[in-house]
Amino acid sequence: MQVSILSPRLIRKGLVAALSVSLLTIMFLLVRTTSAKTWLSLLTFKPAGLLLVAALVFGSWLIEGLRVQLIGRALGEKLPLRTILGINLATLFSGNITPFTSGGAPTQVYFLHRSGFSLGKATAVVTIRMALSTLFFTIGGPILIFLFQGEILRQFKLYAWAVPIRILLLFTLALSVAILWFLIRPSQGTTFANWFFNLGLIKRLLKEKADRYRQRFLQEMSEFHDSLMLLTQKKRIQIVGILLYTLLYWVVFFCIAPAILVGFGVQVWPQIFRLIFLQFVFIYLLSFIPIPGGSGIAEVGYYSVFAFFVPKHILAVFVALWRILSYHLTTLVGGLFFLKLIHTKQPEADLPG
Repeated sequence: MQVSILSPRLIRKGLVAALSVSLLTIMFLLVRTTSAKTWLSLLTFKPAGLLLVAALVFGSWLIEGLRVQLIGRALGEKLPLRTILGINLATLFSGNITPFTSGGAPTQVYFLHRSGFSLGKATAVVTIRMALSTLFFTIGGPILIFLFQGEILRQFKLYAWAVPIRILLLFTLALSVAILWFLIRPSQGTTFANWFFNLGLIKRLLKEKADRYRQRFLQEMSEFHDSLMLLTQKKRIQIVGILLYTLLYWVVFFCIAPAILVGFGVQVWPQIFRLIFLQFVFIYLLSFIPIPGGSGIAEVGYYSVFAFFVPKHILAVFVALWRILSYHLTTLVGGLFFLKLIHTKQPEADLPG
């Protein structure tokens, strides 16, 4: 994994792309649905709802900090929680403004290494963090979607697309099983990669990039496997704790949207598990969108998902608040920590130039 940070040019481009698309989409949704009733609802928004949302947002940051700290301890590296929280927020900033959150991992490795982690351990910590989140969605996403496909088809009225959707689900389920198998048996993954990237169609599509993509796939798979194996050799109780933090983080994150609805006085408790499940499915699908922060798609997607549960006059305002609190706030705070860390002079021995 390359140890680097985003260039000023890439930061500017990412911020403009992510924020402009997101804000324009929110404005479009607001113009479509805002009425006098909407403003009245805002005036009656319950302060307790705002406090609950704030607690969940800050709680998600804290849980992720504790998770990274525990992974580091399992690998023999220690940092104060305050330092890790700052690095995590800077990492979220980098991820939020780059396609597929690709800028987050190198940034986190860079700042962990600057703060005292060995380069190998910093890379392992970040790889394990990504591995667990990836497995959580890559394995859990297709399985849950496959098990509850009837509910999804009914919820979104997609019965006309039932056959192609089920074929796609079977494909993603098979892909998830294959990924898990390759992690357990990396030699099989190498064999598959060599076969796949030597296919005539793939070579014609990728041309000279085919070998580069093959090497990158093998490198990522090797780092993924080695980091997981390194973790499993450590104390088992710490592994359980890391897995619980991973689950808790996403549950807390998925509760932010229902908490906003509580502020508006919408009854969500009978539907809370369904709301969490639908968000899980949507975030899983959103991870395939190569737009920084999923801007535009995220707003429209949540608008569609929650249209079945939220009164129309507050739907766009709800989406705007959710996006501002779960994405824009994190990006803003993360950007401040990013700038602070960049301009803080620390020993940087052994950092690649």
